[in-house]
Amino acid sequence: MEVEGSGESVEAGKCEPGDAADGSLTPGLVGSGLRVPNVGDILIEYHPHSGKGSRILSPEEFKATLSDRLAEPTEPPDDEPWRPFRSRDDFEFAEFVHDTALNQSQIDQLIKFIRRQDESGSGSFTLQNYNDLKDVLERASKLLTSVTTFNL
Repeated sequence: MEVEGSGESVEAGKCEPGDAADGSLTPGLVGSGLRVPNVGDILIEYHPHSGKGSRILSPEEFKATLSDRLAEPTEPPDDEPWRPFRSRDDFEFAEFVHDTALNQSQIDQLIKFIRRQDESGSGSFTLQNYNDLKDVLERASKLLTSVTTFNL
């Protein structure tokens, strides 16, 4: 019998996993206690470096392995997924500076500003969102001297 694509002959009953040219099992060949795969069976092939041989499971056997894993106790959900950051706020700050691509100087300046707000507790920072900032900048621009440019 010839293994598909290999050009080599293999006797039935003497096939080992990896005998086929691509390293997979060839349907219809039986060896080393491996069974012949049936239509609908599931072939599990592990990475060669894992040292595990290929396995053929019927759908029922596969479902049983899944239910066994689901029945195993799992770790409780992580109440502090932001670890190793000391707080969620620290994590969200790091995420913000990363997303905005702030440089070290800008990060230091922003941290100083936030720390100053915490220390004063006076509530002197009143902006609520982008539109508040935009309105203030619009009002401030009216206080400046108008500049007219000419295209030559």
